[in-house]
Amino acid sequence: MVTLGLPSDYFPTSIGTTWEYEITVTDVDALNYKEVTWPMGNGMEQVTAVRGYFMGKFREDDSTKTKFRLRYRIIGNAKQQGIFQYEDARKLEVLEDEFGIFDDVEELFWLISPGMEYQITEVRTYNPNTPGAPRSAWGGWNQESGCAYHLIFFGSPPGISISLNKSPESLAFWGVQDGMLYFRRTIEGDGESKLNQTFIEDMWFAKGKGLVKLVQKIDGRISMTWQLKRVS
Repeated sequence: MVTLGLPSDYFPTSIGTTWEYEITVTDVDALNYKEVTWPMGNGMEQVTAVRGYFMGKFREDDSTKTKFRLRYRIIGNAKQQGIFQYEDARKLEVLEDEFGIFDDVEELFWLISPGMEYQITEVRTYNPNTPGAPRSAWGGWNQESGCAYHLIFFGSPPGISISLNKSPESLAFWGVQDGMLYFRRTIEGDGESKLNQTFIEDMWFAKGKGLVKLVQKIDGRISMTWQLKRVS
């Protein structure tokens, strides 16, 4: 019988922890998806679903580049996290992002739900002048930041899949593979265009390290792979 420990063992949240990844891309353009909630005043809000590409691949002078660096770290606790106020939350700082994983992100947080239903939710805030943000007669002036959030890790028996707010995005825990916890993120699409294709991201989390590998596939073909190079 495998000694698993606790879910939190596989997702470190200590202040100062730094992760460095090497992202390898192929000739299949990797996709991203987010749902951004924009406060519109008087208790109203607008939710915008955004599908797109990671622009780092397209802004490089050398179009043949296939490897990109990503580094981020936890810099402290956070009392306010966009539209949330979790008691236990961390603020992160993106140190290097060659591929554009966190393009246009104003602030980045991890919300921690402890106990038997341990969960980590990632929160990203966006400036109202970000491309795609709703506009008023004043443009983006005097508007609040937008907020996108999605579940990135949870503790549960294998076979559980969680989707938030009837989103096309879901996260499933498939069990233990090679001593690591194996998750799959799925974004359903209608296939009417390249941006609306269904894609999956298989993720492996190791004890004491967190996410060590991510493989995105579109129509069965690998588009990008994250590989952990260092955690400190």
